[in-house]
Amino acid sequence: MSTQYELYLITLRALSLMDELNLPEKGIKKSMRGLNRFAEEVQEMMENASSEAHQRSVHNFNVVLNSIDDEVLGLPIGELIIEK
Repeated sequence: MSTQYELYLITLRALSLMDELNLPEKGIKKSMRGLNRFAEEVQEMMENASSEAHQRSVHNFNVVLNSIDDEVLGLPIGELIIEK
């Protein structure tokens, strides 16, 4: 998957989450600053709770994202199987 497409997909998810959280719609710069502040606050809470668990979850999330490619995205709905 190209970096540009990955950013697009993540941005779509971020915008969806912003809608769910009823964040103000005052332009993308303010929204992104708000997302950054939120991420920093959550990161601090996670680090305080368990630095190891936080590192592991961030790493594993990135492994999953990095495993997605055009072939996976092209699979018909219902045919993608995730194995542990």
